[in-house]
Parts: sequence; structure tokens; C-alpha cells
Amino acid sequence: MALAGSDLLRRLLSNGWCVMPPGLAIAPMDFLSTLGPLLLSHATRTYHYDLRPCDKDSAPPASMSAITGTDAQPMHTDGAYYHLPPHFIALQCLEPGEAECPTHVWALDLTRLRRDGPTNLTKPDWVSRGDGHAPFYCPILEAQRGTLRIRFDPLCMRPVHRASNTADEVRKALKSCCQQVEIEWERGSLLIIDNWRCLHARGEGASQARSRRLRRWMIGVNHGLVG
Repeated sequence: MALAGSDLLRRLLSNGWCVMPPGLAIAPMDFLSTLGPLLLSHATRTYHYDLRPCDKDSAPPASMSAITGTDAQPMHTDGAYYHLPPHFIALQCLEPGEAECPTHVWALDLTRLRRDGPTNLTKPDWVSRGDGHAPFYCPILEAQRGTLRIRFDPLCMRPVHRASNTADEVRKALKSCCQQVEIEWERGSLLIIDNWRCLHARGEGASQARSRRLRRWMIGVNHGLVG
């Protein structure tokens, strides 16, 4: 297990994401805790939160499903409404559901995006708000202490009045600088995503996979709190 965990960590750091097969993901918190501090879910006051397909009228208030229902979700950063979004997101399949409903991952080349993308991606031309947090100005592509970090969620972020890039224009720029991956779920498998480097989203099929259930963990950083 130590050797497999080391290999998975190398893959995660290299690609921005990795999948742990069911046979290795028996005690996921043991591996996840090596990545950083696990963050409490505000909804459950535990370290995990279970995601299920919901219609708009039955979805938790302020959730993404309250806007999209069982339709495909937009590609996004989890916790984009935090000043410091979680560094890693882990999703474990507890039940794949009655039909295929993949998760999409965009592994972004942030260096290329900074070089070739719209110049104002690094300007604080967006306002982020959500989950009861006070709104704040932020860029799409952040550069702090030599580290590049993406932040994008078209459902909780809006361009300021004079910003030149719309959410659709930003999405196209991000799509042009990424590797696209589709994750087909099997019971017990664990997907780990670098939330500062990748966008992800639930794809089509949730309306036909009502029993689909993914358990989500958020992992922060040791030098500060998320919020």
C-alpha cells in the first residue's frame, strides 16, 4: 500500500489528478490525510459530504444542483467562493447508479494559459460569492509566491461591469489549454483532483442514474485555513 500510495502521489502531482482503484481505496482518509488537512463540511460537520442527483426543487439551497438539477454541470473549481479554495478534492463512488454518468476533468496547463490566454485573466475582474460568504474580487488565474492557481465557477462568479471576458469566453480559453479526461465510475474507486490546477464537473446522465452517490472530501493546505 505504501508503494501504491507513493505511485499515486507522483501521478497526482504530475497529471493533476489520479484514480485509486477499489482494491486500494479501502481506507481513503489514510491516504488523503497525507495531502493536507481534511476540511469539515459545513452541511454535515464531518469530513465528507455525499453527492446525489437532485431535481432543482429538492436540491440543497445554494447548491449547484439547485441551479442545474440533474443536467450536466459546468466545469468548475470547488469552493471558488472561498478566498483560498481547497487544494485537493476527492470523490469516491459509493454507488455508480443505474446508467452511465461520468465525471469530466480538465487538467489545465497553467503556464501555457498564462502565456497564451487572455491577458486579463490575472486581473481581479471577477466577483465571487456563495454559501453565505461575503463577495470579494478575484482573478481567474492567480499567481502567488510563484504558484499558479485557477479559480472558475460560472455559477458563483460574475465579471465586473467593465470586464472584457464573459464566462463563455473564459471557458473557451481554459478548454484550449487543457487535457480532457472522462472518468467512468465503478463502486469503490476514488478520484483525486488538484483543485488549483483542474476543473471538474458531473456529465450527462444523472436523470437516469438516480441512485448515483459520490462521497466528497476537501483537503486544504497546512499554511492557512480555507475561507
